[in-house]
Amino acid sequence: MRILILCTGNSCRSQMAEGFLKSFDSRLKVYSAGTNPAASANPNAIAAMKEAGIDISGKRPKNVEIFLSDSFDYVITVCDHANETCPHFSGQVRHRLHMGFEDPFEAGGTKEEVMSVYRRVRDEIREGFLNFYREIKPEIDKEAEGIQETIIGDSGGNNDDCNCGGDCCQPKKKSIWPKVIFTLVMLAAMGVIVVKLFFTSSPVTSTPVKNSQIVNDQNSPKWADSCKSASGCDTTKGSSCCPKN
Repeated sequence: MRILILCTGNSCRSQMAEGFLKSFDSRLKVYSAGTNPAASANPNAIAAMKEAGIDISGKRPKNVEIFLSDSFDYVITVCDHANETCPHFSGQVRHRLHMGFEDPFEAGGTKEEVMSVYRRVRDEIREGFLNFYREIKPEIDKEAEGIQETIIGDSGGNNDDCNCGGDCCQPKKKSIWPKVIFTLVMLAAMGVIVVKLFFTSSPVTSTPVKNSQIVNDQNSPKWADSCKSASGCDTTKGSSCCPKN
């Protein structure tokens, strides 16, 4: 939810209101500006807010003109002059509210008397904006739920993959070990199969041929017939092919 708080100088009341709203709920996007911004934040406002535990010392007054094209859920004026001179926003503004508070800058007297006025205005701003926050909190919660549902829907709508029992949408990190183990098992199985195939195959053996076999074969009728048929030689009286003896 976007909220813009306006006053004239953006040096005191609007800065206090911005600080309190941000402290109530970090989901709020709160900004402040002035119709005629001062040169710097009011030091008494900074001191009063510091006593309340909120540091606005780093804040600088801003001109409302830089926000005129932006959209806001609420634009709230905290001084009568800003309410009367509130400019036209070209961006969409859903609600305009006026919550007027006394300007402590006009306080006079001793330093302590002046600070007492700043403290009183500070407390009035805190109470006023705390009541405002309580009124809009259901709307803030509903908006946050809608964003959460959108995120869950985009992630597949299944909270079973969450690390926190379904209360978030952060997927679990998948472990790579199951894939590694499966790969190693498959490689081991393939190795066993290859080894079995290699050692169970029948080896190819050769039978040596003796010289006596060759001689006997040459003296056999088959050898003689083959020589005779090839050259017409008579091999009945010799062992060589193919001249006559």
